Amino acid sequence: MTHQKLYLRIILLSSLSVGAIYLVLSIIRNDEHQLLNLILDFFKIFGFALIFWAINLSLYTFLIRRISLQLTYLIIIVIGSIVAYYAMLLLSTYLSILTEVRGIKTAGIGFRGIVANLLIVTFLYSTNIFNKFKEIEAENERLKRNQLENQLSQLKAQLNPHFLFNSLSTLKAMVENHDDNSVEYLIKLSEVYRYLLENSTSHLISIKEELKIANAYFFMLKSRFENNIQLKINLSDEDLEERIPAMSLQLLIENAVKHNVISKGKHLTIEIARDGSKLLIINNLQPKRTWEESTKIGLKNLNNRSKILTHKEIEVQQTEREFIVKIPLT
Repeated sequence: MTHQKLYLRIILLSSLSVGAIYLVLSIIRNDEHQLLNLILDFFKIFGFALIFWAINLSLYTFLIRRISLQLTYLIIIVIGSIVAYYAMLLLSTYLSILTEVRGIKTAGIGFRGIVANLLIVTFLYSTNIFNKFKEIEAENERLKRNQLENQLSQLKAQLNPHFLFNSLSTLKAMVENHDDNSVEYLIKLSEVYRYLLENSTSHLISIKEELKIANAYFFMLKSRFENNIQLKINLSDEDLEERIPAMSLQLLIENAVKHNVISKGKHLTIEIARDGSKLLIINNLQPKRTWEESTKIGLKNLNNRSKILTHKEIEVQQTEREFIVKIPLT
């Protein structure tokens, strides 16, 4: 809600409240009022409150730019109360609500104007405090969002070189082995990397879109490992609309290939499925015998992005036969 709409609602509600109070007092103290007079008196008090809202807002707008907040309210209370006192005396001449109350004195009538003005000033002060609080809250949220955006940008900037390094390492091995699929692999690599660049500002992406890059990347792997690697996707159309951190699937497929033996006798199977509120990426475990240094950048990166975007961490499980990563869906 904008400040203007909030002020308008407060002005109308408070003015109606002031009018309703006087109306109820009149009905309680004297039951001989004609309905028409009561209605007219109500609108006169309502108009009185609106006028003093306008006076107080005008004074506030004029003074707040020139003096301190505390001094502004002090002047508003003093000037507004004096004007309200005499205005209520003048208005009482035309209000049966006040003139028919037995025993009421002139000072008492004027004092009611002061009370009405103090209520309006209280509403004004409370509204300004609320607005200040909302502004501070919005600013904090904006700063927090900018900080998260910066963190995500840094994480994705870290991930792209990681992917490119591993892909070029694979291409190097293919070239050294005179693999006939090297050229096709390079073409697919350029397509995948173009996709990464085009979606560099996307943090959460649908599984449907994420599978496009995963399938393109898997095609690159098939050109190297042929039928020794398989990708199984067990997802419904509804599952495809769920969102996960961008580049998650490509990263985990890459991670499975990097750390497992893939040969004619040991096929690598990667399965993507859903389990409740999480997306499962499962591969059969057949770790390489030769020790290979791992920076663990991929899983750490994915976990950090998941914590920022979904406020949940990924789960990593390893059994004797399988390696499982569970990504929270959003």
